[in-house]
Amino acid sequence: PGAGRNAWLNDVSSDDTDLTFDYSVSRSTDGTSGSIIDVISRSVSANNNYHSRLVVQGDGKVRVELAKSVSNVKTSLDMAYMPGTVSPNETLKVRIQTQGAGTTNFRAKVWKAGDQEPEAWTITRTDNTSNLQAKGSLGLYFYLSAAAGAGNQVFTVDNIAAKPVK
Repeated sequence: PGAGRNAWLNDVSSDDTDLTFDYSVSRSTDGTSGSIIDVISRSVSANNNYHSRLVVQGDGKVRVELAKSVSNVKTSLDMAYMPGTVSPNETLKVRIQTQGAGTTNFRAKVWKAGDQEPEAWTITRTDNTSNLQAKGSLGLYFYLSAAAGAGNQVFTVDNIAAKPVK
């Protein structure tokens, strides 16, 4: 616990991204900080990005946060919870849209695989931070909190797709 890994799609450059994927974690954790994935949906340059943070807490709740990092200073734009709870190895569907230059529309939704995609977004925000209003790459950062308790955690991401917002 207390360690992370990342993966980048540096050849992708977009200011209009509809990102979808399936996601699961292999075990429950202690506390509320749990198993974390940051989905970087627009990385304009080093330490300047929009990202969605998904936290699978020990009680099975899934916290969804929209945030930005500017000069490596993270600011939370808003936070909400996915309805219901998730169990270890239960697959979640994730959809994140980051669209616009000048003003960015930023939203995310998370639901259980097998359920119909909800019409409503779990969380939605707009932002006009000037140095984030450009095309950027995509990435994933996986982190297991030191407070998560002993044991390995397997983060699984599958069926990842990035396309323009319709």
